Amino acid sequence: MSNGLPGLAAAVRNLQRDCRGATSIEYALLAALIALGISAALITLGGSVRLPFQNAAAGLGVEQPEGGEDAVE
Repeated sequence: MSNGLPGLAAAVRNLQRDCRGATSIEYALLAALIALGISAALITLGGSVRLPFQNAAAGLGVEQPEGGEDAVE
């Protein structure tokens, strides 16, 4: 029987040199951080931007839902 360790070592060296998937992972992490930042901004600013949008909707004649803040149609 032959010892498979030299072949395994060569395979590990090849995997260490192969960086093809690194760029896509970096882009996925960047997209996740951007989404997290947008979510945090919307949660933080959600209440303060509601009134201007309601005023704009009222100016356009859009009917407001009954029940206040939590009303969903």
